Amino acid sequence: MADFLKSQLDYIFFVYGAAFFLLIPLCLFLRQRPNCCRLAWGWLGWFGATHGANEWLDLLALSLDANPLFNLARVCLLIVSFVCLAEFGRASLSTMRGHGPGRWVLAAMVALAALGGLAMLPGVNAATRYGLGLVGGLWAARALFFAAKTLPIGASHLQAAAFGMTFYVLAAGLVPNPAPFFPASWLNYESFLDVTGVPIQLIRGLLAVWVSVSLCLVARSCLEAEQDLRQRAWFGNLMRGVITSLTLLVIGGWFITQYFGDIATREKEMIMSRLLK
Repeated sequence: MADFLKSQLDYIFFVYGAAFFLLIPLCLFLRQRPNCCRLAWGWLGWFGATHGANEWLDLLALSLDANPLFNLARVCLLIVSFVCLAEFGRASLSTMRGHGPGRWVLAAMVALAALGGLAMLPGVNAATRYGLGLVGGLWAARALFFAAKTLPIGASHLQAAAFGMTFYVLAAGLVPNPAPFFPASWLNYESFLDVTGVPIQLIRGLLAVWVSVSLCLVARSCLEAEQDLRQRAWFGNLMRGVITSLTLLVIGGWFITQYFGDIATREKEMIMSRLLK
């Protein structure tokens, strides 16, 4: 099973990224409904866009040779995505409570993540997940829990999104790529796979789907309370179109990733056969 799941990593990354892209139309809709949820949905939408793009870059990395500039771009995009997630939590809680730290705290979090640079790019990647992904993500989950207490409709769905976000940031923040410092040298992608037989990316992808589906139900609850029938019809058609497109994308993505995965496998076999001659 572990070997099969490893062979499907490209498809897992594909679905993983698509789940985050679904956040974009959801956040655009919820942002226009301040009476439904007083949250900084714009920042969560930016997180969905940048983190989804980062996962698709990780998909490309499976088939590309190691390139320092490409790897640097991936780490930078990862940092940007987690900054957006942390800002979603900070801005949302500050708005709902009427007080909170300023954006300077984000600069402090980025500076701490940058200390991982002492261990080169793997160190920056791991430190970013600890300092920004885990801390900022729990901040975002706290904002969702707090909002659910005062939400007039769809509170249970928002609580489900909060639980999904909590589990996601634990999986994304506590299990980084291997790095030459504790705990990344002990708990990382490889050790998690060795112990469980399941790639952490699969668990993250399922949790991303959980969050997106929960927020989709929140949006539906807000839509059902919408008095403007034209708005209800417009958003209903939009969501049906988005879900249909993503479904086709997920189905088509399996064939695409299988096709290019087979090409990459054949190329590697050809290279190995030449080296052995």
